[in-house]
Amino acid sequence: KRPRFLPFKIICLIMFICISLTVGSLIMITVPVYVGRKLMSLWLGGTKVHELYTIGCGLYVCWIILRVCTLLWSWIPRGWNTVSAKLKEWILIAVKMICAMSVLLGFIPVLFGLLLDLVLTVPARVSLHHTPLISLWQDWAIGVLLTKTFCAVVLVGPNWWIKRVIEQVYLGGIRNINLRLIFTELALPVIMVLGLSLALPYIAACSIIPMFTSSFELQNFVYRRIYPAVL
Repeated sequence: KRPRFLPFKIICLIMFICISLTVGSLIMITVPVYVGRKLMSLWLGGTKVHELYTIGCGLYVCWIILRVCTLLWSWIPRGWNTVSAKLKEWILIAVKMICAMSVLLGFIPVLFGLLLDLVLTVPARVSLHHTPLISLWQDWAIGVLLTKTFCAVVLVGPNWWIKRVIEQVYLGGIRNINLRLIFTELALPVIMVLGLSLALPYIAACSIIPMFTSSFELQNFVYRRIYPAVL
């Protein structure tokens, strides 16, 4: 027997599905964007940031909050001593991760992006009669891509010291992160190479060349073209 008010029930079901999907979509999009905008405004001030970065930041933060809540919910039945011990353990891990990421995903990408900017972007886009504007935010974003590409190439390449160090860090995982290994054997050599690549041409252009010539045009030409010429 056909149920009563079947068409009405089907219409109501479809309406509730549409409403639930709309509300869920709004929450999944609006909340991460709002959180990302607030965090970006606190971090960068009035600098305009692409919405892709804001929603990415918001999604990561919301995921971390949900993950922490689920972990706390699973730890509470074990007692507050277990919760406090776990919190201390994860706080220590978080501090180590922040220290490592500030170098691996902060300082090194800035050096990578700045070097690429001076070698390729500035000589190609800015003439000698104009002053180049260096944006560290854009250099950092490009440097992150270069760093990830460099790591991927190293991991699929031949076996050498930097590949072995990256594999050791990867095998150690988050819980057994070794800051001494990361800083001394991975970050320090890379920073030294990138730092020398940035510093030596600048010293040569601004300190050595003026000793041999007083022409501003020649000094400016050497200063603007020494990075692509040397590297």
